Amino acid sequence: MWEDLIIKAKNAGLDAIETCVFWNTHEPTQGNIENEYETAEKKLGAAGSAYLKWAAATAVGLNTGVPWVMCKQDDAPDPIINTCNVFYSNTFLPNKPYKPIMWTEAWTGWFTQFGGVINHRPVQDLAFAVARFIQRGGSFLNYYMFHGGTNFGRTSGPFITTSYDYDAPIDEYGLLWQPKYGHLMELHRAIKMCERALVSSDPTVISLGSSQENFGEDISSLEDSSTLAAVGLLEQLNLTRDNSDYLWYITSIDISPSESFFRGGQKPTLFVQSRGHAVHVFINGQLSGSAYSTPENMRVVFNEPVNLHAGTNRIALLSIAVGLPNNGIHFETWDIGILGPVALQGLDQGHKDLSSKKWTYKVGLKGESMNLVSPNGVSSIEWMPGSLVTQDQQPLKWYHVPLSWLKPTQNLLVLFEELGGDASKISLVKTTTKSVCATAHEHHPTTENLHMDSNGESEMLRQTKVLQCASGQTISAINFASFGTPSGTCGTFQQGTCHAMCIGQESCRVTVSNTYFGSDPCPSQLKRLYVEAICSASDSRTTQSNFEG
Repeated sequence: MWEDLIIKAKNAGLDAIETCVFWNTHEPTQGNIENEYETAEKKLGAAGSAYLKWAAATAVGLNTGVPWVMCKQDDAPDPIINTCNVFYSNTFLPNKPYKPIMWTEAWTGWFTQFGGVINHRPVQDLAFAVARFIQRGGSFLNYYMFHGGTNFGRTSGPFITTSYDYDAPIDEYGLLWQPKYGHLMELHRAIKMCERALVSSDPTVISLGSSQENFGEDISSLEDSSTLAAVGLLEQLNLTRDNSDYLWYITSIDISPSESFFRGGQKPTLFVQSRGHAVHVFINGQLSGSAYSTPENMRVVFNEPVNLHAGTNRIALLSIAVGLPNNGIHFETWDIGILGPVALQGLDQGHKDLSSKKWTYKVGLKGESMNLVSPNGVSSIEWMPGSLVTQDQQPLKWYHVPLSWLKPTQNLLVLFEELGGDASKISLVKTTTKSVCATAHEHHPTTENLHMDSNGESEMLRQTKVLQCASGQTISAINFASFGTPSGTCGTFQQGTCHAMCIGQESCRVTVSNTYFGSDPCPSQLKRLYVEAICSASDSRTTQSNFEG
């Protein structure tokens, strides 16, 4: 089939053919099988590094006159060229600036495992990755695979099916797989039309901001507004400058498809330590989890398994500051935000520290930059029905809305609910207060006021409720209460010369002993009870109160 396959590859615009040699046919002695050696080198330590240098010197010493490459070998010694094997190569650079940028495996799809899905990579996605690689100065591109073929005999990997079709432009049977074949053929034709300009000089890539390079970013709130890039983790308040409580920390990491967790092992764990006071973790645009601090412990720790895929993974951490320092000295030293460590644990190579990587920072949320709290901002977007947004029945916060803020009609209420509370339970309750007064006189008891003591003497108990608010209201404060000789009218009560009183309380009990025991301070005078209280609309926080005298 070789002649037919080569003709089809040439017609698609390919310039050369690369083919694999199976490990079991080229190992010098059985058990000595190297592929993407960097992982093994790290496990072997000094011996692994020494062998790498020996292998490089041996290859160069053959004087073949052609360049030698090592794929996925970041420390490849000169003049060996290190290359990348990935889905997207937009961030890859060789370990020396004078080495060409080479992509030895541009993955057209993925292999099929027994019991697994048949993987397909859209040709539009593949073509875009290839075009971007050329645009950034890429000098060599090898499709893996352009024709995958078949694993005959015992040549397949663990749990890999005999089919190695790989969603390639030429399928397992040597037939053209459309539209992938035709789309790539047109892409190659367009690139070759620009060949003279592409190779006439070294390209100068001018970054227009990290958002222009963050292709594949799925978090919509990161698509706009200005960003800042820096190596390492920066303190939050010095970046937000009181413009927002929110700061995005964004980075990416390449994951090898050979990682064990892709074959049924445990997922890697992302560890994030912060002085947030909260953090939401997004992996490739999907919320992976959240962590919160408490007033007693300001440290935030996120330590959960995360979903990663082969190739470049975008990690976006949304750090939240709930309030600013308010007591003490040297506020400028009160560090807030994700200050590390940030690390991936459970990879084949072990612990991978992300703290010192290049991070991109963005202040605030998309809704803040769109000014959704204003009538103009609200009208500029399409709102979803509340039933589509509600995730659970978490209670919302309690807000006081000053009356002076409100208009007679068309009041706009915008709530930002971070955790998916039930907005359908929102209500606006008007709280009103008014004064109520009551008076009572001595020697006007009802039947239940009479009490016979153990000696057979009657005692008059004056514990009658003399105040009652309207339905839905309760007494919130007592402005005046005096039993004795008060004077005046409602709103202008004054105490008299004989009195027992309480003022400014939510409930009150005033007692003057009756005349039978001779403790009445003014027995010759008729006592009166004057009371003025405030009634307020009741709510779940108001305790029921009354006045007894």
